[in-house]
Amino acid sequence: MGLEFYYTLVITLAVLIWWAVEYARHKIYLNRIKIRIHINGTRGKSSVSRLIAGVFREAGYRTLAKTTGTNASLIFTDGSEELISRRGAASISEQIKLVRLAGRMGIDVLVAECMALQPFYQEICEEKIIKASAAVITNARPDHLDVMGPTAPDVADALSGIIPDKGFVFTAERELFDILSKNADKRKARIIQSDPSIVKMEDLSQFSYIEHAENVALVLAVAQHYGIDRETAFRGMWKAAPDCGALSLFKYDLDGKRYQFANGF
Repeated sequence: MGLEFYYTLVITLAVLIWWAVEYARHKIYLNRIKIRIHINGTRGKSSVSRLIAGVFREAGYRTLAKTTGTNASLIFTDGSEELISRRGAASISEQIKLVRLAGRMGIDVLVAECMALQPFYQEICEEKIIKASAAVITNARPDHLDVMGPTAPDVADALSGIIPDKGFVFTAERELFDILSKNADKRKARIIQSDPSIVKMEDLSQFSYIEHAENVALVLAVAQHYGIDRETAFRGMWKAAPDCGALSLFKYDLDGKRYQFANGF
């Protein structure tokens, strides 16, 4: 055997040792974070991530959230935000850095929006990186069918990749709830379906933008699970800054007439 074989062997061993050390360090950071919430779904992920983070902040938890909505952002425990700068394409390695940051900051609650599309990577994000205390699947709609399809039930199966083993999963999905429920059973997880009828119009009117009752009810279900009362939850949601792409309605008075503009861009 020539020198090339030994060089290859040494490099391979070095990489394996490095990987083992890094993964051990990653688990140390994970164990420092009391509550880890992993959020997935076709629509509403960023809104729900922001609302959940707002609820925990209002309840006095040191909270770090990451959303990948209109602008990928970190949201810190004081509510301030920082845009995530990327030199290249987005990668799930960002989630490893997120856990490291949360662990170093002494964060109580990490709210992480799933950034993977491929079913395999969605599972990797949960099973190897986030290891959530609870998962949230907003809904399962026929979207990104080239990756998660070809049908809506396939999308529900793909999104189920973030359901934690023996954990909890919250969802507002109704049409494909049975599929999510079966997938939760496979992981011995408890699934909780939220009820939008518990949200009143006066609750929604307090938001500075147009929020959906389904999203709010889903966040209330998570808050109740962690012992946060309804009043505190709503205060946190109302204070949470929306994604810059959130649907907003503006009203203007001009020349004696009332105009309304809905920003749906």
